[in-house]
Parts: sequence; structure tokens; C-alpha cells
Amino acid sequence: MKTLKLFMIAAVAVISIAGCKKNTDQPASEKLCKLTGVVHNKNNSGFETKVYIDYDKAGSIIKTTVSSTTDFMLVATFVYTTDKITIQYSGSRNSEGILVLVNGRVTKNKEGSFYDEEYTYNEEGYLIQVKKSNGEVKTMTYTGGNLTKVVTINGEYKRIADYEYSSELANRAVLSYLSIYNFPTSKYYGKVSRNLVTKRTITDNYSGTIPYLVTNSISLRSISTYTYTKDSAGNFNTETETTEMFDSQGKLSDTEVSRANFSYDCN
Repeated sequence: MKTLKLFMIAAVAVISIAGCKKNTDQPASEKLCKLTGVVHNKNNSGFETKVYIDYDKAGSIIKTTVSSTTDFMLVATFVYTTDKITIQYSGSRNSEGILVLVNGRVTKNKEGSFYDEEYTYNEEGYLIQVKKSNGEVKTMTYTGGNLTKVVTINGEYKRIADYEYSSELANRAVLSYLSIYNFPTSKYYGKVSRNLVTKRTITDNYSGTIPYLVTNSISLRSISTYTYTKDSAGNFNTETETTEMFDSQGKLSDTEVSRANFSYDCN
């Protein structure tokens, strides 16, 4: 289902458990804690997004509530069966989304008649391609168990996103929150990266007829760095993203700072 960018950043992006047990493929965490809330601020501007997460007794997310200072409100309820996840949206948008499951992974994402995505995984269980009904294609590359590159192509538009990581194993809640794929259903999109992301570089390229510009091509770049803090229990309690944006001449045009505060239930 297509969600607003606001929801993608602050809540899109379902984790059944914020911290997960150690194994050879997936991130580890110090405790089994459920992520219950995220508060996201941007540039100390007063613009704030809040996310509240409700679980059932088995630990699966059954409801998320997203609100912002712009009066945006989106409530999503989740119903799980063996072959699909049904998501009912209400508030600022009223619609129904369907995630089709095959072997426990999302293979198709539909919302009404206006949005459709298909997903492909490699033999190791990582998501490697996403095709949208509007012609957009995302291709993912992994190195050492981490997502290191995402290439998005849609007609004359191309975006390349490169990711860098620390050696620290990621807390699943933080990793899913930063994921390119839907929080809170991220665990159904195959394996996640093992380590904590520290940097993302995005290059946007567009070629073709661009109104009001002399040139017929343009390239823009942004660099985001991520820092984290932990609480006394070892859970990540804040994530700060600092993004520098560069114009087509390579000059710094703007800097944005956003901060996410995470809250947990560790009972």
C-alpha cells in the first residue's frame, strides 16, 4: 500500500519484537523489548510526528496510530492469516491494503485499484527487487549481510542510495524504523541488515526535458549521517539524522536535522 512520506519516515517503515534473539543471520538486542512509540522531530521547527504501537498477546502488532502537528492522523489495524495481511486505514485516509504472503514473505502489496507492488527475493532470503505498477523498479544490493545499495529507476529518473554501517549489531526496532520498507511490517520482507546504519548517500539523476532549465539533465546529492544513544537497559532510545543537501553544482544548499525518540515495553 502506498503510504504518505510522513508515514514512511515516522511509522512506515510490522516488528513483532523490537529486540530479537541472537542468531547467525539477524540482528541481536540486549533484551526482548517491544517498541511502543516513536516521536519524530525535524529541525526543531515544532513539526512533530508521533507513532503509537499496540500488540496482541502473541507479540504481533495489531494497530498503529500516527499523528502530526499538521492535523494528519492515520490509524492502521492489522489482521494476519497464513496467506495475507489485511491492513485497514482510517483517519486522514480510508482504504484497505492487502499484503500477499508466500512462505512468510510479502510478494505483492495492493491498496485498492490504484497501487500495486511486486517483490522478489534471492536464495538467501533478502529482498532484491521491487516493481511498482507505475513502472518504477528498485534493485537492492547486499554486502556482508547489509543492504549497501538501492537503485531506483522510473523512466528518465534514476536514484542511487548507498548505505554504510558500523560494526555494531543493530537493534531490530531501530533498523526497521530506518528501513526502506514498511514499518511495521518489515519482518515480512525477508532478512534485514545485520549492522547499524551510519551513513546514507543519495544521488538523484534526471535526464530529459526539464521546464525552465537550459540543461536537459540534472544531478542532485544528499548525505545523511546517523548517530544513536542508548538507555540504561541497552535499548536505543534516540536516533539523530543530519542531512546535507547539495545542488546540481555540488554546492551545499541546505542542512536538515531530525531526531527520533523510541519508547519500549520490556515487561
